[in-house]
Amino acid sequence: MGMGIHLASVVSVLFGCAAEEPRPADTALGTSSSAASTVPTETTVDSPTTPSLPTGDTAPDPCALPQPDVELGVGSKVFAPAADADAIVMEHGPQGGWHLTTAVRLAAVSELVGFHPTATVVGDGRQIGGHQPEQYHQIIPYDTVQCTGDVTNLRVYLDVDLEDVCGLAGLAAEVVVDVRDLETGEEGSDSRTFILQLDPMDEPLCL
Repeated sequence: MGMGIHLASVVSVLFGCAAEEPRPADTALGTSSSAASTVPTETTVDSPTTPSLPTGDTAPDPCALPQPDVELGVGSKVFAPAADADAIVMEHGPQGGWHLTTAVRLAAVSELVGFHPTATVVGDGRQIGGHQPEQYHQIIPYDTVQCTGDVTNLRVYLDVDLEDVCGLAGLAAEVVVDVRDLETGEEGSDSRTFILQLDPMDEPLCL
């Protein structure tokens, strides 16, 4: 009886020591396998953005020209282009004086402009018009995007009498219109050589 109990204790001790062996998860192989599963993430670097440059096809700003662009024409209500050697009437005004009616087409200007027109006889250099103050106009209608507009009924007042007018008929006169931008101070001009004609109401007086 005593021998049987002693033998059972020995067997129990032997099997208990075998159960204390390390588990596979605690071995060096298990630890290295866990560390190997961690992979560094690849870093992505953005390429620098190249700024866009203006091309040669980019249209210039029509409002940024260095000075006003002026085209001299004629017209009391609507602008009409004029060429050298076109006829222009020495209009006899209701107050007894005479004037030439011109017009201008403007670009690269502000809405407020000043004008100073002159008229000179081509043959002898006499200035027959232009002894007058600068005229001021607001361009209506005015294109605020293109900075353009027309001014019509721009008068060149003539320093003449009836005898002069009769003698000027058929002669060439150079008309120059100087334009000044009242906001920027920039200036421009244009000219035409016109052939002077009598007002129909003066024709009988010049016979």
